[in-house]
Amino acid sequence: MFFWWAGLFAFTLLLRVASFYTPILDIDETQFAGFAHVLMDGGLPYLHSLDTKPLGIYWFFQLIFSLFGRTNMVAVHFATTLLYFFGAVLLYRMVFKGFQCQKSAKWASLLFLVFTTTSVPKILSTSINSVMIFWLILSAYFLFLYIQSAEKVPFVLSALFLGVALIFKYNAGIQIFLFPFTLILISPKKLKILVTVKFWMEQIAYGLILCIPFLLHALYLHHLGVLDEFVLWSLKGSGAYISQGSQTISFFRVFAIRVGAFVGISWLCFYGLSLALRKRLQNPLVVFSVIWLVLSFIPVCVGGRFYPHYFLQILPALSVLGGVGLQTVRLKKAHLILGLFLPILVFWTLRFDYPFFLKHFPNMDLYLQKSVAQNLKSDPEFNPKQKMFVWGFATGLYFWSGAKASSRFLWADLLCGRTPGPKYARAKRDLESQYKNPKAWKRFWDDMRANTPTWFVDTSPAKVMQYQYFPISAHPKLAAWLKEHYELHKVDQGVHIYKRIGQ
Repeated sequence: MFFWWAGLFAFTLLLRVASFYTPILDIDETQFAGFAHVLMDGGLPYLHSLDTKPLGIYWFFQLIFSLFGRTNMVAVHFATTLLYFFGAVLLYRMVFKGFQCQKSAKWASLLFLVFTTTSVPKILSTSINSVMIFWLILSAYFLFLYIQSAEKVPFVLSALFLGVALIFKYNAGIQIFLFPFTLILISPKKLKILVTVKFWMEQIAYGLILCIPFLLHALYLHHLGVLDEFVLWSLKGSGAYISQGSQTISFFRVFAIRVGAFVGISWLCFYGLSLALRKRLQNPLVVFSVIWLVLSFIPVCVGGRFYPHYFLQILPALSVLGGVGLQTVRLKKAHLILGLFLPILVFWTLRFDYPFFLKHFPNMDLYLQKSVAQNLKSDPEFNPKQKMFVWGFATGLYFWSGAKASSRFLWADLLCGRTPGPKYARAKRDLESQYKNPKAWKRFWDDMRANTPTWFVDTSPAKVMQYQYFPISAHPKLAAWLKEHYELHKVDQGVHIYKRIGQ
């Protein structure tokens, strides 16, 4: 087994090699880095930097940056790679314990490592989902051990790790239903189990234990004095984010395109799933994994955006079922080539030269942001100690220039109402401006008074992240303030860079 795991680890590194020489793969990474930098500089979460997520992903970035360098994204990507590899190890152990078949276990770990990379090149980025799923796998692994053994330690660990996953993203909470549904379906009594005291005592205990990490997270925010801001922007903001997407995005169009693409690319997993359902349905591991798969698919649909990294959440369960099913047949070479090696080759090649890919398939204008930021950084009048504000969703300008953000709003979506999501899926773009948040504007002007920026960067003329639909001219007070206190310093690739008069 040593050579199997050594080879699989080397294979994992090869699959993700592009992430070791491409610092930024997705705009979200600069967002997470910016939040982490604020924390590293002594700023308060949700007060000096703002997002709708809990603190988990920002602590992850902060930890890596503190250990390996303030902007060391290679270290972040390597840490993410390790999480994927150890996640594959856990899936192997789960399948081997539940099915007593080494071939199935190997297939499960291999499918997981392969199909978490076979999507758009930026799938290799460190997203919330890519870190969260490790904790979800840990929770599921120990829950399955408890169901098999009834030992208390796996029970407690499963609940705690699910609580940790919840600190990364709220949709991790859907996995709490994995426990009761599995007990009901594998029990000889079926629904009669619902009237037993033991069943409900276990559910209550599990729920209370999983609340511990999130409760500690809330107590920490209360200690910092930002719990109210967290509730306003994160808890309530997440609900608004989902509602906004469901009202302005064409759900079924995105569903057909993105779910269809996912199934088409990972058809080998679904083929294995169909075999597992036909031949091993009564096995507790299969029942457990089917429930896990169905529950994990629900958060993918919420909000209607269907981002590629959302599908990462369903791949652990899908890989388990695929591994169980594929060991029952002898695959033809054509199946291996089309189902495994071809997706690997296609997507590995696409991301091998990421700048070339983005040049021909523009996405997020990552390299425009990098170029503009580096040009500004080399400007004789620029000092990274000066404060800057960026109008738009272009957090790469902060990351590459080293400038400190003057506002908690590292991007302006809450100010202008922009709805993140696929461009082709916009069903009611005219409704987006109604989502601008008056409370956000109040805090924005508080920030401008307390930390007046030397530099004001407007990305809307350059059409970065669709901000041409949200120009500063649509906000008269901001436009007047900019005209009164700033002068145009230069225009770089369509991005307007202003400097405060007299500074």
